Amino acid sequence: MPAWTPALKFMLAMQRPMREDVAGIGVESELAGTRAIRFAPRGVKRARGKVLVVHGVTPRGLVDPRMVHLSDSLAAAGFEVFAPEFPGLQRADLRPVTVAQISTYAEALGPEVRLLAPSFAGGLCLRAVAEGATVRSVCSIGGYGHVRDSLARLLTPAVDAYPRIAVCLNLGVFDDAEAEALRAWLWDDSVRGPERRYPPFRAGLSPEQGARVDGVIAGTWPDLPDWFTKLPDDVDRLDVSSVADRIRVPVVLIHGAGDRVIPPSESVELARLLPDATVCVTSLLTHGDAVPAWKKPAAIRSMGAAFARFLG
Repeated sequence: MPAWTPALKFMLAMQRPMREDVAGIGVESELAGTRAIRFAPRGVKRARGKVLVVHGVTPRGLVDPRMVHLSDSLAAAGFEVFAPEFPGLQRADLRPVTVAQISTYAEALGPEVRLLAPSFAGGLCLRAVAEGATVRSVCSIGGYGHVRDSLARLLTPAVDAYPRIAVCLNLGVFDDAEAEALRAWLWDDSVRGPERRYPPFRAGLSPEQGARVDGVIAGTWPDLPDWFTKLPDDVDRLDVSSVADRIRVPVVLIHGAGDRVIPPSESVELARLLPDATVCVTSLLTHGDAVPAWKKPAAIRSMGAAFARFLG
């Protein structure tokens, strides 16, 4: 039976204002020898279950306010939540090592753990399950199914600069100074605080380096389409569509209808390949942010049903 009560509590908790200062939310902990934050269940005598939250490609990692807000909202719905650190995702490193880490953390929490992840990390969670990670259910928010198709799209001006830079950092086409400048740009875009990291890195670049960095950020560098051929071969070990038939647990795919990073068609097509999938394409999300929903009761019901399926 779908878990409507915790799903509604989770969605209501998500409506609270998100704090930029996350100090004191959750407790510093450890999971399988790695730094993690544990969020204790609230409002219940006994936890409804465990949820492993995998943060996306963000320089702030497990202390990204969006991830802390999501994890704390699940705790408010009665779940014990663990959010471990993924150094590779913090550095926009898309190698398969993260898939193995997800499996290790899931094993440490037991076979009834639920996996939840946004964006690219959603696909990594599904790949981990396809490779043998034992979990109760998976929820991917704005994730991919076909890895090469998704990464190819991210190397075009049609998407935001953030995901394009993240992919380019995996191609081995930058020297150290250019790579550090681009990582500083990702930090500034993620944090949006008064102190900017990118300007001093940009100022230290030569004219040639600066032109290339500027072109990547703008999506106008002429070599961008050719760079796609430089994707390492092991990126295919991140594909989900080719191994979807191995994923036998319930999978919930939630995707923003106007997602400019990974199109909702990725989730719709993946749902057709999975043995047990629920897909919700919603106007309540973009890629990483929620849209005000006061006048969208049908969309709220649809998303609530999807989360109830995941949390059941």
